[in-house]
Amino acid sequence: MGRLAGGTWRAALERWAATSDLHALQRTFERAAIADTTALFVTGDPLGIDIPLAFTTAIEVEARNLRLLGEAAVRGIAPELVRVELVWPQEPR
Repeated sequence: MGRLAGGTWRAALERWAATSDLHALQRTFERAAIADTTALFVTGDPLGIDIPLAFTTAIEVEARNLRLLGEAAVRGIAPELVRVELVWPQEPR
């Protein structure tokens, strides 16, 4: 089923139990769901809803990141802080 079913949720919940960082837990689940959905570009049925769903998710992520970058530029937020909040469809390694 994807990264959430593969154990990402268990590691994220254990981290949350240790740190009580609810924002990090939410970010982990959001990023895993985005990665699973955008993976449908490669693994999805080209004649089904998979490709439009992956495309819509990719566009939403791009818009979110552009809003974040714009707001950071206007407010003078440090690039290190912005980099943490950017959402990547596939986490950089």
